[in-house]
Amino acid sequence: MLNRSVPSVFVAVAACSACLAGPLNPPAGPIAPTNKTLEEVEPRIAVNATNTPGDADSVFMIDQPGSYYLTDNLQGVPAGKHGIEITAADVTLDLNGFRIFGSPGSLDGVRSTGVRTVVRNGEIRVMDGSGINCQLELCVVEDVLAIACDEYGIRLGGAESTVRRSIAKLCNSADPGLVGISVSGFGGIVEHCASVENDGTGIQVGSYGTVRGCLAFDNGNKGISGIVGAVIVECFVADNSGNGIDVTTGGLIRSCLASGNADGIRASDQTVIESCTSYSNSGFGIRARFASVFRSCSARGNSAAGFSIGGVGTVVGCSGQQNGTSGLEITISAAVSDSSFSGNTGRGITTTAVGLSTNTTIVNTNCESNGAEGILLYDSCTLLACRADQNAFEGFELGDGATLSDCSASDNEEEGFLIGKGATLTNCNASANTGEGFSLGDRAVVTACVALENGDNGFEIGRASVMRGCESSVNLTGVLTPTGGSNANCSILESVFSDNTAEGILAGNATLVSGCVATQNSSSGIVVGGGAAVLDCVARQNSEDGIVAGGDSRVERNTCDSNGVAIANGAGVRVTSTDCRVDGNHVTDNDLGIVTAGGSLVIRNSASNNAGGNFSFQATDLVGPTVGGIGVIGSTNPWANFSY
Repeated sequence: MLNRSVPSVFVAVAACSACLAGPLNPPAGPIAPTNKTLEEVEPRIAVNATNTPGDADSVFMIDQPGSYYLTDNLQGVPAGKHGIEITAADVTLDLNGFRIFGSPGSLDGVRSTGVRTVVRNGEIRVMDGSGINCQLELCVVEDVLAIACDEYGIRLGGAESTVRRSIAKLCNSADPGLVGISVSGFGGIVEHCASVENDGTGIQVGSYGTVRGCLAFDNGNKGISGIVGAVIVECFVADNSGNGIDVTTGGLIRSCLASGNADGIRASDQTVIESCTSYSNSGFGIRARFASVFRSCSARGNSAAGFSIGGVGTVVGCSGQQNGTSGLEITISAAVSDSSFSGNTGRGITTTAVGLSTNTTIVNTNCESNGAEGILLYDSCTLLACRADQNAFEGFELGDGATLSDCSASDNEEEGFLIGKGATLTNCNASANTGEGFSLGDRAVVTACVALENGDNGFEIGRASVMRGCESSVNLTGVLTPTGGSNANCSILESVFSDNTAEGILAGNATLVSGCVATQNSSSGIVVGGGAAVLDCVARQNSEDGIVAGGDSRVERNTCDSNGVAIANGAGVRVTSTDCRVDGNHVTDNDLGIVTAGGSLVIRNSASNNAGGNFSFQATDLVGPTVGGIGVIGSTNPWANFSY
């Protein structure tokens, strides 16, 4: 984070000046002569009309290498002239705490066309040009205040130049495209500076430049700007009309704070942004393009999305809260982990690659209390250990080919999981959602998932889906497959469906239900269409029938007990059409035992204590002999049905 402020710059400069001033009390005794020449006492050259006479465009000119210093304020630099012009290499100019003042039509306060120029320790005001303008390499400006200069405050154009502990304020009135402090050459450095209330950009560096520990606020354009490879660290940018920090390709932005700008932080491709905070900006909080990285950043209260990252982006350990649209926007092939996006007006995480294969991986990330979906992505996404709770729309809305493991969605206003074709879900949980717990497209594979207390169906799965080892309780229907004339071709295996307000299982044609338990559902326990198979299941204490099957189905080796709780004729097993095989079932304590519609094979079943009769066969059924009574079994027919 920022470790200096504008007042601290002045304190540092004042403290340094006090150290250089020496003791205030002279030594005791008479003052003895030093026998030194003036040049030996002050081995620098005073800037004056004798030593550094000016020319047609300068008040003073330095045309020889050396160390120079001002002896007084330079008042009223006239029109058409620079205050001090440097044409030699290797010049150090100490403003010595004095000021250079311009007048209407003046040029630059200090202008250098020599390499290795150093300007330090003074103030430059109201120049119609720039405060300091050095265009060759290896220039240094230190401890300078540039105020109300119409062009640049401080402008260094050569490579490897540096500005330290300096301030530019109220500059750029001639052109808002200019900059308060500009070090535009390769590898330039701006350290512990402030640039405030300028009409243009506050601070700018060129390729592979560095801005460290700086302030930029209330500028009319960007706060801090850099191009290829720029490094921006420990800076504070606030209330700039443009973006707070704006860099192009391959930059690093670390430990910065951005508030009240357009976009808080904006970067192009392959930029790393880490440990930054961006809040209350009128655009995006933090935004970057292709192959960029966001690490340990926070974005909150921004008018657009908190974060926006381009293709092949990486987001690690970030938090996006209360932003005006989404918490995080991605395009394709993103990797998001260990992050949280909550309370945003729009979605927690969304994609701008509408309809495209997103190919995104999200791990250990929470999206809660957002104004739309928790996570909305398109095809081919992988989510591991993610949560989406209390969102105004779906918890997770994903396209085709999604893979989810150890994810949960609760208390969302619509579905917990709304996912396209070919999804694979393992160990996921959907609870207390207003809509369905899981709504999945065709060819879904669902393993060890739980749907609890959802306002609609616990699971709705598409054609050719497989469901194994799941639980669905206190929903509308426990699981719903496609019904009607076409085949569902689903497999529902080794799962539990209890206390749902409609059926436990309501499945279409050609469904396999095996090893399942359906208990205490408010309609029938298991209902399947034609050509289905219900094998080795338990249906108990359901309000209507235990098992209902359409024509051409197999109902085998099931246990149906105490069904018909809410109606007078609830059957343990009921087949509603012909060509069924009802084999080896055990039905007890139901209103009716086994009820057929005719034309079915009914063999090897056992029935006991069903109030309205153990068996209700039709004349067109093929039925094994019914053996009843008590004591020793009176038949050796292997196809016999038993009633007792």
